This record gives sequence, C-alpha cells and structure tokens, in this order.
Amino acid sequence: MATKKKKKYLYEVDLMRVLFIGGVLLNHTTTAFKNNVGNGSGSQLFIEATHLMLHFTRMGFMFMTGLVLVLNYYNRDNHWLHFWKKRYISVGIPYIGWNAILMWFATVTAGVAISWPDYYKNLIDAIIHGNKYYMYYILVTFQLYLIFPLIVYMFKKLPKHHTAILAASAIIQLLLVIGIKYWLPGVDRDSWWYLFRAYGMNVLVYQFYFIAGAFVAIHYDQVDKFIEKIIV
Repeated sequence: MATKKKKKYLYEVDLMRVLFIGGVLLNHTTTAFKNNVGNGSGSQLFIEATHLMLHFTRMGFMFMTGLVLVLNYYNRDNHWLHFWKKRYISVGIPYIGWNAILMWFATVTAGVAISWPDYYKNLIDAIIHGNKYYMYYILVTFQLYLIFPLIVYMFKKLPKHHTAILAASAIIQLLLVIGIKYWLPGVDRDSWWYLFRAYGMNVLVYQFYFIAGAFVAIHYDQVDKFIEKIIV
C-alpha cells in the first residue's frame, strides 16, 4: 500500500502569527495611549506618526488566512458544501458566542440594567454587521469562505498564469486603495449596501492579500528559495 506523505509543518507560519498578534496588541495599546494624551502634545504627534504603521497586521492576517486555506485545501478532492458547513459552523459558533459574551460583559460593567429585548436586538445587529469588538475580521473571513472555491478554481484553471494573476490582483488593489483614499470620501454612501458603505468589512478590499497568500502556498518552495537568495 502506498504510504501517505506527511504534510510539511511550516514553523515560519507560527512565527508570523506571533508577530502579527503582537502587532495587534501594540496597535490597540497605542490607541489607548493616544486617547489619553494631550491634544497637540509631542506624545500625541509621535503616536499619530507611528500608529498607522501597525496596521500591517490586518493585511498580514489576511495573507496568512489565504496561505493556510490553500495549503490545506488546494491539493484535495474538495466537496465544497462540506467545506462551507465545516467552516461556518466551526467559526460561526465562537463568533456568535463571543459577541454575546462581550456585549453582556460591556453592559454589566457599564452599570446598566440589561433590557433583554434591546440586548438581543443589538446582538443580532453586531452579528450581521461585524462592527463590534473588532469582529470585522471574522465577517471578512466568512465572505472569503464563500468565494474560496472560485479562487482555487482560478489557480487550477490557469496553471501557467499564476504570476499574471498575482500581478493583476496587485494592480486592482492599488486602484482600490487610490479610489478609497481620494474618491470615496467625497461620495454619499448612505444608500449603498452595507458591505460597500462600510468598505473595511468587504472582502474585495483585501483581495490582493488573499491572492498573495494563495500564490505563496502554491509556489512555496520557489518563494522560499527566492527569499533565501535575496537575504543571503
């Protein structure tokens, strides 16, 4: 009988997770400091000048999610209904649970009597919109799960054009960033669908990082050798 090849364990993925988690903690810590220093002070100017750099962690986690998903599912004979069921249940239950726990805790510690009808109304709103307790990342991940089969199909259907896919994705990402920075602020978005109005919740805004993660996962050995060549 043919022996099943053991999957290579990527310790560098664990290291990246630690770095990104540390960056997230530092990001929120500096936010707390920023909110408690004097306006116009040297401390405020320093924090504002350095704070945005820490947002690399958001893009880093998007990259990691694409990489890990493709590492686990690209070379499988996937049944996507099973994939969606497994992913939405395993991630959805904690998502709902932590929203409920954190909302209850925030209400209790604020010294406000809980009105259960209002509590459930606010809880449903938080779950739908992912706009409480930094849960937006989970909402974006849910959208990624939905389109993930299309990403896998695209890379498998165009095996000789992976670099072109990555380049096109990078150009689209650059155009999105330019549009969000210079065009979107002057547009009335009140009537837009929520995921386009609150663009930070939209998976398409982070599409390059997921595509880049997928590309690295598929061509891991080549990317690894390329990085080692540059460093050495």
